[in-house]
Amino acid sequence: MRLSFAVATIMAVLIATTLEICMSGAVTRCNSEYGGAKATIMQWVAPRPAACR
Repeated sequence: MRLSFAVATIMAVLIATTLEICMSGAVTRCNSEYGGAKATIMQWVAPRPAACR
């Protein structure tokens, strides 16, 4: 009983965290492709108003 409650709690936290990250706009088409980490960091360092291609 305790184990199933613990597993359900962990799953709920993981789902909530994933939804929060995805809905916040942190992951976009611009930075989710190959080299996404570099694109995200470059967006923070030198933001460009141009849209992604």
